[in-house]
Amino acid sequence: MQGVRGSSPLSSTKSRKSACCPRHADFFVCRAPGAVTGIAASRSAARRGAHSNNGRMVAMCTCAPAGPRHPNQRLPSPAGSPRPVPAVRCPCNSGDTLEACCGRFLDAPAGTRFAPTAGALMRSRYTAFATGNAAYLLRTWHPDTRPGSVGLDPGQQWYRLDILDTVRGGPLDHDGIVAFRAHFRAGGARDSLLETSRFVRIGRQWLYVDAL
Repeated sequence: MQGVRGSSPLSSTKSRKSACCPRHADFFVCRAPGAVTGIAASRSAARRGAHSNNGRMVAMCTCAPAGPRHPNQRLPSPAGSPRPVPAVRCPCNSGDTLEACCGRFLDAPAGTRFAPTAGALMRSRYTAFATGNAAYLLRTWHPDTRPGSVGLDPGQQWYRLDILDTVRGGPLDHDGIVAFRAHFRAGGARDSLLETSRFVRIGRQWLYVDAL
């Protein structure tokens, strides 16, 4: 801590005990104006710093705090610990995260994981449009109707999917129909696509056929 003379801040840790925690018996954090925030100092040094700066002292004990923490006190994170990444919601509007929903199909190597129903495939294909995954769209398209390529407009932002109706398309069915409305923004205007899609199941994989 700046402005403190004498022995090292760590030298007095064995000389005193605290009712709070013997491991952190003599350590405080100086919240005085101008003090180096987050630097630990001995009890006596901290008091001198507080007196000279007319500040406040806050016990820095993370094991068994004797009382409520000062509202400005922040306990340090372990060095090198990564910050948590906020979960991304799936674009298909299911309410789940992308990783737990459509992402598990889009990110899986080809031929290893399939959408279990026609509705799930419809959602995953919408998510592929929303995230620009043309490869997934092609590999979930029936070979009889599959185009040579898929052109995705980067200026088209898909922001909501509404499933309107589903006919068959379950895990034990061989075909299914899904009616939906997909909402998007393009050129500063909002619009939507209304479609009734036909799907078939070949083996364990559901495939998009065409629009009715």
